[in-house]
Amino acid sequence: MSLSTLTERANSHGGPGWRFAVENAANRRMLAVSTAFVAVLGFLPLYESVWWWDLLTHTLAGGAITAWLLLSGRRASAVVLLVALCSGAWELLEYATPTYVFIAGGAADTALDVVCNFAGSAAVAAAFVLVRSSLRRRPSTDGRAETRPVGSNAPTDD
Repeated sequence: MSLSTLTERANSHGGPGWRFAVENAANRRMLAVSTAFVAVLGFLPLYESVWWWDLLTHTLAGGAITAWLLLSGRRASAVVLLVALCSGAWELLEYATPTYVFIAGGAADTALDVVCNFAGSAAVAAAFVLVRSSLRRRPSTDGRAETRPVGSNAPTDD
């Protein structure tokens, strides 16, 4: 029994509730709004008062950019590589620029920022691949699991 028409779709798949949450929360509009919200929070003095705020924002930024690209239909390995390269380029630019342009924390801060960007990117890519592969596995009529492309009713060669 579904709580609403929205949860009926999730229940019809027979999957856990997290699939419903991922399918409906992971969209590009939600990513844009949440990224803008975190960016606006950067105007508060959180970087000085909360020691882990910079780590959190870099991890979330790497994850949000990765999710945006993955939802655009790009391959996970290419997305993680692209985000890592762009993150490295940005952090090198930040490190080489005078502190009155960017808030720079030195070489250790730059290295930690790159690690956090990559960790966020890799975590989102791994979750995306796991969720996508679990959504593709559906039980067949004879009790075995069969793999089909999402949204496809075409028979498989099992």
